[in-house]
Amino acid sequence: MISGMLLESSRATAAVDLDGGRLSSLVIDGLEVLVTEGEKPSRWGSFPMIPWCGRLPYGVLEFGNEHFQFPLTSPPHANHGRTHLQAWSPTGPSTIRTELVEPWPYAGHAIQRFELTDHTLTVTAEVHADAVAMPAMIGWHPWFRRKLDRGETAELSFEAALIY
Repeated sequence: MISGMLLESSRATAAVDLDGGRLSSLVIDGLEVLVTEGEKPSRWGSFPMIPWCGRLPYGVLEFGNEHFQFPLTSPPHANHGRTHLQAWSPTGPSTIRTELVEPWPYAGHAIQRFELTDHTLTVTAEVHADAVAMPAMIGWHPWFRRKLDRGETAELSFEAALIY
C-alpha cells in the first residue's frame, strides 16, 4: 500500500510515496505519464538518487583516505544511492525528509519539496551533512510511460542549462 501525499491542480495530480520518497504517479489531463509499479524499487515512478547517482563501480566509494564498500544492488555495482530504499517523513504540506542511514557512513539528511501547478511540477531536493564534510550528489530517476492511454507514442524533450 502506498502512503504519502497527494498534490492537485485543475489539470494534474501528483502522488508522493513516503516509502522511498518517490513520485509514484503523475496524471496530466487525465493521462498517467509515469510507470506506476515495478519488480524492483529502481524500476518505477520517479525516485530520488541520494547520496549518489548512477553507479558506484563494484560498490566502492573512496573519499579522502577512507574506503567504503556498499551492497551491490545491480551487480557488480551499487546503483542509485540509498534513499529510494527507505522511509521518508512529511515535515510540511509538500515537504518530506529522510535521514542518511547505514550503510552510508556519514551523518546527514535529505529533503524534497514538491510544487504542482496547472503547468509545472517542481521538485527540489537538498542533501545536508550533519557533522563532517561528505561527498554527495542528487538526481532523480524517472520512468516515463512510452505508450499513453490515448494519442501517439510519448516523446520527451529535455534541454539542460548545465550538466556536471
